[in-house]
Amino acid sequence: MRAIIYTRVSTEKQEAKGHSLEEQLRLCQNYIEMQGWTYIRSYSDTGSGGFTDNRPGYGAMMETMGEEWDAVVGYKLDRFHRNTMNAIEFVNTIDTNNCHIACISEQMDTTTVQGRFFYIVFAALAELRRNEIKERVKMGMAGAKLKGIWLGTPPYGYDMNIEIDDTGKRSKKGLLVPNEEEASVVNIIFNMETQGYTISDIINELATKAIKTRKGKVVWHRQTIKNILEKKNLYIYGMMDVDGEVVEGIHPTLVAEPEITIPFQNNQATEEE
Repeated sequence: MRAIIYTRVSTEKQEAKGHSLEEQLRLCQNYIEMQGWTYIRSYSDTGSGGFTDNRPGYGAMMETMGEEWDAVVGYKLDRFHRNTMNAIEFVNTIDTNNCHIACISEQMDTTTVQGRFFYIVFAALAELRRNEIKERVKMGMAGAKLKGIWLGTPPYGYDMNIEIDDTGKRSKKGLLVPNEEEASVVNIIFNMETQGYTISDIINELATKAIKTRKGKVVWHRQTIKNILEKKNLYIYGMMDVDGEVVEGIHPTLVAEPEITIPFQNNQATEEE
């Protein structure tokens, strides 16, 4: 097993407590010798804090992972990362590259059964943390939807609210407001559908009337028309699916129950969609 050592101190206070680079190196070298591993070299950082971007030794160590070494030994896990989640991700990276990590203070050595158990506990904590984050995100998205906040690009027929408050900041950010020009097209599309027009018929009629897409194209894509028709509950009732429950009146409506007579007739409504 090719082994390297990583040592780090960020403050003079750590040096005074006996956690000097030299002491860390000595303990790690003793560990490697007891394991019968081949010592390759050591990497170290001083006064660089917990952020890896400012640690040249750490960066160089990670670049040689798997090529120069198979195991990295440190005095404590917090010498690599102070933040628990960062430490977990670090251990995962080591494992993904078929390498190992040993931390003397925590008695963690992923080449041993006990060390692997320690790693599994870390992985379980990571999974728990990820699920907690997902749940909070899910709850946050549901709350935002209930407030009428649209997540993503506004659907055809709407724009995002751009009102500015007294402080110069956008107010009611994320709320949908009707786009009058697009809303009239949505009404035309739904009225054609109620009269039996197929998607192909709708595309042809829109092209004939020179009604262009949001991007200024004359020919509408079938999926675009289909997406508009599938949002009937949004356009007519302002409905939104919030965590599996359909809630009415969240967004402004664009279409009344389609009864408007459009100025052209469908003479070829024979295609099966």
